[in-house]
Amino acid sequence: MSFIVGVIGRLLNLSAKDSHFKEILKGSAVSFVMRIITLFFGYLFTLIVSRSYGAEAMGILSLCITLIGVATLIGQFGFETSLVRFIAQFNSLGKKELVRECYLKPVKFVIPFSILISIAVFFFSDQIASHIFKKPHLSRYFSISSLAIVPSVLVAVNRGALRGLKRIKEFSFLDRAANYLFSFLLIVPAVYISSREPFYPVAIYVAGLIGAAISSHIFIHKDLSFNNSGLKGITVQNSELFKVSLAMFFIGSMGFIMQWTDTLMLGIFRNEADVGIYYAATRLANLTSITLFAINSLAAPKFAELYAIRDIE
Repeated sequence: MSFIVGVIGRLLNLSAKDSHFKEILKGSAVSFVMRIITLFFGYLFTLIVSRSYGAEAMGILSLCITLIGVATLIGQFGFETSLVRFIAQFNSLGKKELVRECYLKPVKFVIPFSILISIAVFFFSDQIASHIFKKPHLSRYFSISSLAIVPSVLVAVNRGALRGLKRIKEFSFLDRAANYLFSFLLIVPAVYISSREPFYPVAIYVAGLIGAAISSHIFIHKDLSFNNSGLKGITVQNSELFKVSLAMFFIGSMGFIMQWTDTLMLGIFRNEADVGIYYAATRLANLTSITLFAINSLAAPKFAELYAIRDIE
């Protein structure tokens, strides 16, 4: 206990001397609290699905979540990460209209692109279920999952923009807390009024993502609802924006492979019940990443901001 008190004391002393560290510490605390809320509703949702619908339904849901994740990774094309850099830089320099333009350009690209991906997943759900997972009965679940791709991409892009603006509460809320909160609120009555068919948890998760997308639109519209006057002739270069986003896409792909390959492999070679049990266990293991996530939430846009103003020290 004395060690923890000593560490907290040193952190407070350091934050009193360094305004940048103070900002990171404050943002990390907010992100930490929101992460706890995320885990709380996420575990409640997982618990209800596992207890009420069974391990097989949990496995089907986790495979659908993985499919949505793969499609979202492709659809957002690395903009979730690149927007953190560009928006943080322009915002720190007071170039508000460039911030808005930097956000609108990717949105105009990812929305039609993700719609095409959604349509492709919907029409090829039979082939995905039969040829990749060797489980033809998963086709109907993948079809309904395709409806979540566009909302999920929109949440990802808006989340990156809000992180760049250092709106950590909103960013943290959208980073899974929103969809799990909405999913939890929907799954509770569904347990009592619907059958125990696995279709319902998947449909509810999709509805939760749609709710999160609506929330993200409200948040981002509030922050970027200013006019286009003041920076005539100055624009964000598409080449630089897409170049950085492409690099972030490949990096994000490697991270996704590391995170979700195990679930995909289990889905291919094992039954849905095994996948469900494994998914529930890995959610408990994710508890170890709370502190790292909390600090990184604000550290990344802070690095971009200081680099933009050339405060290298």
